[in-house]
Amino acid sequence: MKTKKISWQAIAIVVLALVLIASIALGVSGAWFQDKDAVQQTSKMGEAVTIRLAEDATHDVKTWSNMYTNTKPYPGDTIMGKTQIIMGSTTPSVVRGKIDVKVTNKDGDVTLPAANPEMTGVEKPVMPDKSADTYWTVDENGNSTFNTEAWNTALEAYKTKCQTYDKQLLANMLAVTLAGNNQWEKGKSTYYYLKTLAKDTNPILLFNALELSTELSNQVAEWTISVKVSVEAIQAANITADGDLGNADWRDDMPDALKTLVKEHNTTRKPTPAQP
Repeated sequence: MKTKKISWQAIAIVVLALVLIASIALGVSGAWFQDKDAVQQTSKMGEAVTIRLAEDATHDVKTWSNMYTNTKPYPGDTIMGKTQIIMGSTTPSVVRGKIDVKVTNKDGDVTLPAANPEMTGVEKPVMPDKSADTYWTVDENGNSTFNTEAWNTALEAYKTKCQTYDKQLLANMLAVTLAGNNQWEKGKSTYYYLKTLAKDTNPILLFNALELSTELSNQVAEWTISVKVSVEAIQAANITADGDLGNADWRDDMPDALKTLVKEHNTTRKPTPAQP
């Protein structure tokens, strides 16, 4: 049997064909080495923090100026009604506040004693009786003479007791500080509510009403009573990577107990990572 010989020309053609096929294959594949992709996220910011002082959800705080007109307060009147903190936004927030009280008379500031609701040790003044025998003398002819000096001494003593008594009554009415409330704790300069608050939180009562005692005397005539209630709020989520509040004014002033609470809140609110 004769062996068929393949010429060099035939071999060369086969090799060239293989190279050409390989080149075509690489050229087609190379077109897919370039690629594009895009992703987009639109995020709506949380609701703005809003806070207000009110009697309730639908009524503003009643103050003297909007309860009465063309007159001035007298004993028995209400100078400020029920006052509560009401959050208007769903954003969990930290709240701080203070109640500033000031009493002045014609001589300037009046220093009030500490609150003493039971009036322990405070003597209630009694107006001296001008007709009492103490202030009258009768001569041998039956003529009566009023003892002006004795009366003036008694009247001054009465006024002094009134001042003490009146100050205590005012101190008891104005004892609306947050210091004695265990729901609040003082930072460096103001008091902080020890929970985060949002719209679904029940209103926070500061006081029911400030009413002038009916036992106040004429000695408080022309006195001025000033009560200023201030509250402000900041979102609890305002926190930095190192765990401290981002707003320095709040961060440096807040009590440690609230800092801890805010950090815990922001730890729990972080989104859960998506599963791979």
